[in-house]
Amino acid sequence: MKPMKALKPVEALNRLVEIVNGYAVSQTFFSACRLGLFEQLSKGPATADDLSERLSIHPNGCRRLLVALAHLGLVEREDGLYRNSEVGNFCTSKSPVPLEPISMMGETFYHMFEYLPDALREFSPRWQQALGTEASEVFAALYEDPARLRRFAQMMNAFSIPQGQEIAEHFDFTPYRCVMDVGGGPGGIAIQIGTLSCVASSWTWLLCARSPKNTFKPMAWPVVSLRQRLIFSRVRIRKVRTS
Repeated sequence: MKPMKALKPVEALNRLVEIVNGYAVSQTFFSACRLGLFEQLSKGPATADDLSERLSIHPNGCRRLLVALAHLGLVEREDGLYRNSEVGNFCTSKSPVPLEPISMMGETFYHMFEYLPDALREFSPRWQQALGTEASEVFAALYEDPARLRRFAQMMNAFSIPQGQEIAEHFDFTPYRCVMDVGGGPGGIAIQIGTLSCVASSWTWLLCARSPKNTFKPMAWPVVSLRQRLIFSRVRIRKVRTS
């Protein structure tokens, strides 16, 4: 076996700096989403000055943000004009599968990770320490706010729809007549499997949710296409409450 080349201090430093600056990468993405930058670029290429005016941010700040996003592969620049990259296009409302809602992860869980050492010492969640409240109170407030609940449902679908597409593509559901979707939220995985699998019309769906009420039903239906609605109108659905 050929001896491995010894790692130079500068190489170790570069890798550690990459790890340390991970928070800056996340915040760059979160900020672009909160400002609506990807949505603005979905209307067409724009200069940094034009974007800064539309987003109501400082021109120099906008240029620096765009440079960072270009480095991350989320936007592209050509002849002084910026446009969304292929990945950036998924962060707009025009995307067949909008993925921008995953930026909601930065609103709660990002802050909780500040207290990871305490979580590891006590092996317990950090809701109280990070947010001044308990998890049950956070979700109770979420269920009472239609706008935030819709946003939460969109975030869940941003994860589950691509997963459902992959499952439907790689798993043969032909021998089965019953699908149990545990903790499926708005039903992104189930909807994709039902849409892409030709045997869906003969299935029984068992939708298992911990929510005390059918919280996500009104959230799921608006994102279902006409073809999907026709398929699911023939599917028998049984709701199963879990303890």
